Amino acid sequence: MFNGWKITNILDVGLCELDTTDGPYNKTGYQLEHKEGKMKIYLRQGEGWKLFDVDRESRELKKRLISLGNYVSLGDGVRLGNDVRLGNDVRLGNDVSLGDGVSLGDGVRLGDGVRLGNYVSLGNYVSLGNDVNFQKSPLQIQGTRHLVQQYTADEIKIGCHIRTLDDWLKNYKKIGQTEGYTESEIEEYGLYLELAKKLMK
Repeated sequence: MFNGWKITNILDVGLCELDTTDGPYNKTGYQLEHKEGKMKIYLRQGEGWKLFDVDRESRELKKRLISLGNYVSLGDGVRLGNDVRLGNDVRLGNDVSLGDGVSLGDGVRLGDGVRLGNYVSLGNYVSLGNDVNFQKSPLQIQGTRHLVQQYTADEIKIGCHIRTLDDWLKNYKKIGQTEGYTESEIEEYGLYLELAKKLMK
């Protein structure tokens, strides 16, 4: 048992990574079952924040229009603004702060200390490293094979690989060939990286 999760059985689920306070457990192939219960969350209270002990159906969450999906795991010191929507299987690290109107898709992973401004939206299965601060939605492109996403201020994640944008631009053809991408897929991801270069300035 770790951080409210327990391993229930071995499956071929093709996980890229499993980030926990006890991990990471890379490519384990384990299925996890979450024991849901009360969570301590900082919620807006007037001009400040107040720590509440809540579960998914809490009146405090409902009156602030906060929606938590199934199997949500929140670290210590998490702050949720009003009208926040978390999809299923979302994991937030310690001291994460989400502004008003933030929407996170299913399977989103946010490292410790992540800050998202008001109305930032992240699609399904996006993950962000520790101490990232986005005041607007970061780059997210669903490619033919993998999601291309801005992971930190200068890093891009494609599939399970995280590299600086410069490294991707230098090596994407070689990486694509090694990973079994077709020539047209390599060309497609090259275009995404060029777009990222323009958008991440």
